Amino acid sequence: IIKSYHLEEGEVVTRFSVGEPAEGSS
Repeated sequence: IIKSYHLEEGEVVTRFSVGEPAEGSS
């Protein structure tokens, strides 16, 4: 299961079921 949410800074973080946060901001 992949969950994506926005942080307070406005960045989009995609967290996998393994628990590794992946930042999708370039």
